[in-house]
Amino acid sequence: MGIFNEPKRLGLLLASVKVNYEERPLTPIQAAEWIQEAIEELGGKDKVMERLDLSSSMINAFQNLLTKVSEDIASSFKWGKTDAKNGVLNFTAAHLMSSFEPEEQNKLFSACFELAQKGIKFPGKEELKRVKQYYNENKDVSFDDAIAYIFKMDRPPEGFTSSGLMAVLDEDVFDNLMKRVEEKNSSAKEVAQEVLRKKLGEDSVSGIRIMESRIIRVIFSKEGKEKFDTNAKSKNLRKNAFMNNLLGDL
Repeated sequence: MGIFNEPKRLGLLLASVKVNYEERPLTPIQAAEWIQEAIEELGGKDKVMERLDLSSSMINAFQNLLTKVSEDIASSFKWGKTDAKNGVLNFTAAHLMSSFEPEEQNKLFSACFELAQKGIKFPGKEELKRVKQYYNENKDVSFDDAIAYIFKMDRPPEGFTSSGLMAVLDEDVFDNLMKRVEEKNSSAKEVAQEVLRKKLGEDSVSGIRIMESRIIRVIFSKEGKEKFDTNAKSKNLRKNAFMNNLLGDL
């Protein structure tokens, strides 16, 4: 059975990729995964474009989200407007990010996130282009230096942007976490941090923020991130699913 033989799933996908729908049931990354499944089912993207009435640029954008956007931030992309302060980036921002290498994307997003906490608007297309241009034209500067120069930020400490992860918690995982918070008379940050440190090591996590949008931002130590990535890969899970696995077992 494939998506085109499952009316319910096909309806959800159609409602998610059509711009005239106000509420889209799938997130961009979920829609991208289902579209890739459809491509494999029909044997090519041209047939999927025809069946879903998608342009080549749109279907390429979905494929970029799966293949070019860093998995560490892919789950934070949503429909609608960017709200980096709450960890939500729009689909256009995903497309802009895809022109950078995955590690560069992680660094850029962390810097943009930090700016958003100060009430500064998420950098647009031209500013992202300027970062890349400055970095390419100045071989003696690091990518962190290029970000700091263009965004007018203080130079970040070495490696401060290299170990972040954005994930979206499943509704049941988020609800269970909130119940645990109430039971322990603690905070979501403290409960999540306790769980992750228990499973990945005491020094694995240096910071956590959990937003009402169910997005969790975790700052790992270098060793903690390596262990997280290795364990996710060994279980053949995308990083977002692995984060839910870790926090779903409180």
